[in-house]
Amino acid sequence: MGEWKKVRLGDVAQIIGGGTPSRNEPLFWEGEIKWVTPTDVTKNNNKYLNNTAETITEEGLNKSAAKVIEKGNVLMTSRASIGKCVINTVPVTTNQGFTNFIVDENIINNEFLYYKLIFNAKQFNALGSGSTFKEISKGEISSFNISIPNNVREQQKIAAILSSVDEAIEKTEQIIEQTETVKKGLMQELLTKGIGHTEFKDTPVGTIPEEWEVLNFKDVFDRITTKNETDNQNVLTISGEHGLISQLEYFNKSVSSKNLKNYIYLESGDFAYNKSYSNGYPLGAIKRLDRYDVGVVSTLYICFRLKDPYINGFYKHYFDSPYWHRQVYSIAPEGGRSHGLLNVGVKDFFEILIPVPPIKEQEKIRKKIDSIDQKIIKEKSKLENLHSLKQGLMQQLLTGKKRVKVDDSEEVLP
Repeated sequence: MGEWKKVRLGDVAQIIGGGTPSRNEPLFWEGEIKWVTPTDVTKNNNKYLNNTAETITEEGLNKSAAKVIEKGNVLMTSRASIGKCVINTVPVTTNQGFTNFIVDENIINNEFLYYKLIFNAKQFNALGSGSTFKEISKGEISSFNISIPNNVREQQKIAAILSSVDEAIEKTEQIIEQTETVKKGLMQELLTKGIGHTEFKDTPVGTIPEEWEVLNFKDVFDRITTKNETDNQNVLTISGEHGLISQLEYFNKSVSSKNLKNYIYLESGDFAYNKSYSNGYPLGAIKRLDRYDVGVVSTLYICFRLKDPYINGFYKHYFDSPYWHRQVYSIAPEGGRSHGLLNVGVKDFFEILIPVPPIKEQEKIRKKIDSIDQKIIKEKSKLENLHSLKQGLMQQLLTGKKRVKVDDSEEVLP
């Protein structure tokens, strides 16, 4: 088994930068030559790059510092977001926010170099400097030391192992994305048309099955005003992605008042409405307490508990949909926003209308959507495990702590 050696990046690859043709010259743009910006890489979220948002012409190439990089080389962002890497599968040029590695395959495998660079991204970031944005110079990168196996075949084996995990990660991400698309369509179908209905009616909450009722919010939910008399310290905040989550877990610190006696005390299954509008949540968010048995929230939240015999899970899914927005919009005054909060009064909120399917149908709808949620949760857990596996393998394989034989199988089964 061959030895490892320490080398400078400048000794294993030709390092070149990029350039931007003048924006004032239309003849320099919209040509046949792909031109990469850091956004192409950060949005790509993939090891390989085969397309770009912008292109330049031959004249733009000749009249700028941009250079053609043949396929199969490694591009690394070296400005602002430092250390993001891709391998180009087609010839490209880049702007000056890149350090590009033209590899000598007799010395270093391009995919092995890709993994070594992302493994050292934190060190590259630490070397970055600048007042407007951080940047690492070509000279600093060229003189940066890495350790590599002398045997290129060993490099290829290491890259192949890590690539197999990346492929499993990509497949799992695709499954999650596809399943979430299925869930969105299923929710639209079930929360507006129900199960097995043929007759529908127009109502203030939209077109719904004839058998469904429309009731005031206060007929289905009780407002919660219970104070935090036990001085519970689990202060919650609402996140669009994570729901009701501890501030300590979400922010890594508490951003609440020191005195929590007047906070509202919630139990598992209770709901809270955060009137703050944000990207993707134009009318705020309603979330159910699922992560903890109990917790407390600011009095800025409107809190409520489902009455019997209605199905809690049905309304969790309903509030995860946009179908309640129309009613809240009707009570939110135009321009009535203060400090990022919608001016939604408590009394008006409990007067809004919501659809109420028969109890048995609520339960059937809950089960159908829950089954999709369980698949998403399972795949997300698998994805998290794959990322942990990849990090562990990178730590072992890219440092030489764990060696591979060149005749070993190249794949790691997920």
